Amino acid sequence: MLHVRKGMLFSAIGLASDLWTKLLTHPEGLDFAELNAHITANYPQVAKERIEQDLTKILEQLTQKELITESKGSKGKNYSEVSGLHLSFSISRVVIANLLAIRLFWLAALFQLFFFDLTQALGGFGLVHQTVKEWPISKNQTPNATQKLSEALSRAARFYPKNALCVQRSATLTCLLRSSGVPAETLIACRKVPFKGHAWVEVAGEVISDKPKVQTFYDSVLIRC
Repeated sequence: MLHVRKGMLFSAIGLASDLWTKLLTHPEGLDFAELNAHITANYPQVAKERIEQDLTKILEQLTQKELITESKGSKGKNYSEVSGLHLSFSISRVVIANLLAIRLFWLAALFQLFFFDLTQALGGFGLVHQTVKEWPISKNQTPNATQKLSEALSRAARFYPKNALCVQRSATLTCLLRSSGVPAETLIACRKVPFKGHAWVEVAGEVISDKPKVQTFYDSVLIRC
């Protein structure tokens, strides 16, 4: 489970995993009775009282970790997945468009690294995620954009005063490519054993910013944006 706003990964097994899957398929939310009925039907060998106790405990834990929200409705408490945040990025889009137009690719990459560093500092991973998710694909096509911008990002990272981590680099490259007319997307995935998370960029299913085997090593994709 990826907590978008906090940028944290959580793992769930058994009843908790079943509960989370049920919530994901009902973004409008489900009340306790509906969740209890679903879980009870999936675990007929477990006493109903035990299921209700475990379900209550898990819902409390998910709420405390802010993975779900709790609201009151006509049917009582209602639970649903937490939605993301929004960010206005019009200034950055204009700057990037102008730098790409005059072929200052490495400077555009350096600017985006700073931009996402600031975005992370001000609003956390949630703002980074929402920015990438809403970044549009430009109608202006840049020839050989994938190769040129990948090289530009590598060059910019060498001049960047901090170590740019995979999420920052992936968000930067994705937005640069989209500003050049390439339908790129950032993938965030994890590997359960050993537990580890990673982010990279793909275009039409092809890995751009990493080795192709990254798709096999990190086999649990958490989000695409």
